[in-house]
Amino acid sequence: MKENISLRLDSELLDFLKKEAKGDFRSVNNYIEMILQKHMNEQEEKEKTAE
Repeated sequence: MKENISLRLDSELLDFLKKEAKGDFRSVNNYIEMILQKHMNEQEEKEKTAE
């Protein structure tokens, strides 16, 4: 289930995210979600290899 959240970002960071999202043909929201999902997957892999 997806939930809505409010997020405050520095204007420089937001400009960067907009540029990157546009280059990847994504919305800023979708781009941020993709980055966070990738990070979560990487952390889970690190935890598995540490066991």
